[in-house]
Amino acid sequence: MISLEQRHVFRRGASAFTGIRVRGPHFLPVLLLSMLAFFSGAPAAWAQQDTASVQDAATAVPDALPDPLEITIRLRSLTDSAALAERQIVSLTDTEALIADLELARRRQVELQQMVISLGEAEFVRADRIARVRNQALAEDGRLALLDERASERLIALGQLRSEWVQRQRFWLQWQAALRADAEFALFEPEITQALERIEAVRRQLAGSLPEVLDIQREIQALRLETSQITEQASSALAGRREALLQRDQPALLTPAFLDQLRQDRDAEWRPATAVQGEGYLVFLQENAVLLALHALLVLFLALIARRLRRRTALAAGWSEVLQHPWAAALFASTALVAQQYAFAPPLLEVMAWGLLAGAGVVLARLLVASQPLRLMVYCFSVFYPLFLLAEALWVPPSLFQLGLAVIAATGLAFFLVLTRRSARIEGERAHARWVIRFGATMWAVVLVAEVIGFHRLARWVIHVAVTSALVLFVVGFLVIVARGLIWTLLHVEVEGRFRVVRTVGVPIAERLLQMVQVVLVMGAVLALLNIWELAPSPLEAWTLITGLGFTVAGAHVTIGRILFALLLVYLAVFGSWVVRTFVSSEVVPRWDVDRGVGDSITSVVHYLAIAIGVLVALGALGVHLQNIAIVAGALSVGIGFGLQNVVNNFVSGIILLFERPVRVGDTVVIGGEWGTIRKIGLRSTRVETFDRSEMIVPNGDLVSEKVTNWTLSNPISRLALPVGVAYGSPVGRVMQILRESAPVHSAVLDEPQPQALFIGFGDSALDFELRVWVRELHHRLEVKSLILEEMDRRFREEGIEIPFPQRDLHLRSLDPAIIEALRRTDGERLEAADSPRFEGG
Repeated sequence: MISLEQRHVFRRGASAFTGIRVRGPHFLPVLLLSMLAFFSGAPAAWAQQDTASVQDAATAVPDALPDPLEITIRLRSLTDSAALAERQIVSLTDTEALIADLELARRRQVELQQMVISLGEAEFVRADRIARVRNQALAEDGRLALLDERASERLIALGQLRSEWVQRQRFWLQWQAALRADAEFALFEPEITQALERIEAVRRQLAGSLPEVLDIQREIQALRLETSQITEQASSALAGRREALLQRDQPALLTPAFLDQLRQDRDAEWRPATAVQGEGYLVFLQENAVLLALHALLVLFLALIARRLRRRTALAAGWSEVLQHPWAAALFASTALVAQQYAFAPPLLEVMAWGLLAGAGVVLARLLVASQPLRLMVYCFSVFYPLFLLAEALWVPPSLFQLGLAVIAATGLAFFLVLTRRSARIEGERAHARWVIRFGATMWAVVLVAEVIGFHRLARWVIHVAVTSALVLFVVGFLVIVARGLIWTLLHVEVEGRFRVVRTVGVPIAERLLQMVQVVLVMGAVLALLNIWELAPSPLEAWTLITGLGFTVAGAHVTIGRILFALLLVYLAVFGSWVVRTFVSSEVVPRWDVDRGVGDSITSVVHYLAIAIGVLVALGALGVHLQNIAIVAGALSVGIGFGLQNVVNNFVSGIILLFERPVRVGDTVVIGGEWGTIRKIGLRSTRVETFDRSEMIVPNGDLVSEKVTNWTLSNPISRLALPVGVAYGSPVGRVMQILRESAPVHSAVLDEPQPQALFIGFGDSALDFELRVWVRELHHRLEVKSLILEEMDRRFREEGIEIPFPQRDLHLRSLDPAIIEALRRTDGERLEAADSPRFEGG
């Protein structure tokens, strides 16, 4: 096996022909010729070096050599090693796979050159076509780099074998020179000669195998050089487009210069068929046969799925409208998603693809776009843009193209102004629809002005940018509708409610998934628009550029990409915590008959643990090390010691409440004389809902350190005591019987323990009794009390048992003597009237 150090040394020695990245138009040919000259003389140089080393070895005296008796054993080992080396050489020089891959690379190189030629011949080239050539050249350079790596590995292995057998030859020559002084040299000379001949045969085979592999690598390097030149040309063309768009490339409309050019273009021979001929179409179909088949299968699959989902269309708005035309929806979605994966397509095939998108888009717009003026706008561009691309593909003469586009722009401007007025008169028309129509009118105005003053290239660029931007926005809206429909179809409660957890969290999960899909689609749309408006070479490079922006804080380089990734981690932690808590509450607690407080404690611990892990992982993603977190924690401890004692006290008390559970969610408690129900136990405070439906926020420290009455901690049963007093002289036994019979008036009153009627004692004005009953649930206490008291009052009235009023003796001491005398006279008159005889009239 080849060691890593040997491989590194050989790679560094062979760096003249592997891994060279050269720049500059004049330096590249010189470097390539130098490499060819170097490799052409490499075998001769190696032979001279080997000869010199052999001569030096013949004259040198070795320090220590094996015994002559080992010659036979070493000769046999040498013969086996030579056979193995010959097989390795045959394997390494089997270049059929390399030659086949190289032939494919040559074909792709020819296609790239044809693309460059076609772009150079075209009058106007869109940025996306230049970017595709550049991306294809970069991909080809990557494939050639891998092919170059394979050829280099073969050269490395051949070089290792060559060095090994040079050392073997040096050893046997040294041994031969040392044994010449031995008297028995003649006995061993045939074996030595045979060994040297065997070594020479291996070296000749090595020398004959090297040129073929070197030739392959030279050609790979030449192809890489050409590919690099194509990449640089495409990058230069993309970089210079902005300046070219702001330059006048045609005469102003209806000027003498324009009329002269119009006559010349009219008289010149125009052969549109030549613009669409060539082998590019056949090559495109051959290279993209698999992708075309997958495209067709995707259309069929999506259409069949849409037909199956028609009966579930009531789950999301807009979803049913999409499924009304499954073939149009499938064709639009598959073409929008797969079209960017095709290689550099010939113009007419691109026109056909846009025609398919336009036709399917018209059908979908009729269903999804509510605004009639906006639908008319979609229809207009769906008809115009494929014809516009067809005119470009047929190489319409510039003056005719300019005149025709100016006429169409004037017509489109008038039409869109009418649409703008019409949309303004429609009641309930949304503002965004009016703004879109105004944007279309502005685009036609810009195109018309550009064509009139001679900026023909700028006018065509504006049309391409506006239409493709509108397509991107339409695709995003369509995919949002599709995603909403699919998510609701898969997760809706009524459709997929097999599990309790799905019935509980189906709707929130669907909403969160839809939010994530919308965020991803909007981000993709922004990157695509940056590419369309030529603010970035490609969406991927735009993403790399944006996420690479950042700043350095305390030795940590924070980028936008790291911030977004950290936010994603925190969001996933919160979302996962919510899912786990919901699952425990809806599945684990009811099925395993777990106490509600235990379930609440588990969910709270899981929630805070998930948040803590998510925050720590997010900080790690931002580049913050744990040592820095420890420093920050130390600083926070100092702050806690000064001013956050209450916060920490409540935090620790919250943890105690979660594990010790003296109060639980749902318990009825009395805190500071206020009755209420525990609704939520947080890490800092607890939320208590009073019986008046007001919410009381209680610090956790108060629940731990203060006196709290919990009526439902271990048992929901409570005792209700009802005192009552009856008049003196009432039958005690009958009163107690009535009390006992009045107890079971409500189903919440328990039979066991039995209700108790007790004679408490003799009061000031009444005989005191008390009825004690046990109530099943605490919230039934007031209702039970009211019904029992009502039953007592009814039974006492029926039995004639009086519930007396309190009686008091009033003693008057310090009064005016006149008042005392008047009271006495009044009492005397009242007594005389009572003693006088009464007469009855008849």
